Amino acid sequence: MLQRLAVVGVGLLGGSVAKAARAHGLAREIVGVGRDPGRLRPALDDGTLDRATSDPRDAVRDADFVVLATPVQAIERLLETVWPVLPVDGVVTDVGSTKQGIVETARRLGAGRSLGFVGSHPMAGSEQSGYAVARADLFRGATVIVTPTESSAPAAVKHVVTFWEALGATRVLSLEAAAHDRAVAAI
Repeated sequence: MLQRLAVVGVGLLGGSVAKAARAHGLAREIVGVGRDPGRLRPALDDGTLDRATSDPRDAVRDADFVVLATPVQAIERLLETVWPVLPVDGVVTDVGSTKQGIVETARRLGAGRSLGFVGSHPMAGSEQSGYAVARADLFRGATVIVTPTESSAPAAVKHVVTFWEALGATRVLSLEAAAHDRAVAAI
């Protein structure tokens, strides 16, 4: 069980991560991050989140697992913002649909301070967006692609794979970031 799960971006994917984690009892505390704390009120009111904040550094400071669930370019910026305050033994993943830029940002940051980052791309979602359409069963039966690098700690990779399986993913595949992006572009 995670002590603190921080979900940065509580829309369809991030909200579904938080709902599934709550439904499966995966975390003692779930903290959600959003630019507008008022938009996080429904997730607090229905018990999905224990706490909400607009400060990603505050949310991830003591988190043992972090999911970055914002648009890809925001994920790259968020990595730079939260990296200095993440716990050394913390694990970070994302839900971005392209991986190369995110992985390169993590590699660059990891040169100065290693951290358990493993990119993820759950092949789940819908044409809708926002927390109102988030569902605890969104990842049930889904395929998730993880994109570890040569510097990804095996324990972090295992933790990320186990996390997605606990949320209901039935296949977790590993691909190099550039191969992932080519495959997704072809699809």
